[in-house]
Amino acid sequence: MRKIAIAIAAAFALIGASAGITLAAVSTNGVIYACYSNRTHALYHATSATCARGYTSLRWSVQGPQGPPGPSTAGPTGLHVVEALGQNIYPDNPDVATATCPSGWPYVVGGGFAYTGYAESGGVVADSHPALVNSSVPNAWVVIVNGATGNKVDTIMAYALCSK
Repeated sequence: MRKIAIAIAAAFALIGASAGITLAAVSTNGVIYACYSNRTHALYHATSATCARGYTSLRWSVQGPQGPPGPSTAGPTGLHVVEALGQNIYPDNPDVATATCPSGWPYVVGGGFAYTGYAESGGVVADSHPALVNSSVPNAWVVIVNGATGNKVDTIMAYALCSK
């Protein structure tokens, strides 16, 4: 039992000592110092820029200068949103809404829809996907609604996210 207590105490002492070394490695002037072994390639924290023979002194700032802004997640030219309205969903006649990207923004990178259906009409969005409209690359977003019944007028809006 005594050996276990000694091992636990030694482990806590080692953890405390390594925490103290880590804290001491950051100087008051905001610089972190380390020494790199030219032979074993080991790296250890140092309290100053002075290292023993056979080691290379390294230093870096805790906080570096502000870097340049990164690229936009929307691409270099952003996105253009196109809307297309489809209406008058009648029984046994699916309604299709197609939002086509303009020539200046020829690539569809995403899309979606907004469906305003009456509960009693029973219309269901059957499909929503990219499409080719007079193009060899996807340049439109198509939404199809099936199964509407009754005399109510439902509305579907297709959206295309277009990119250059």
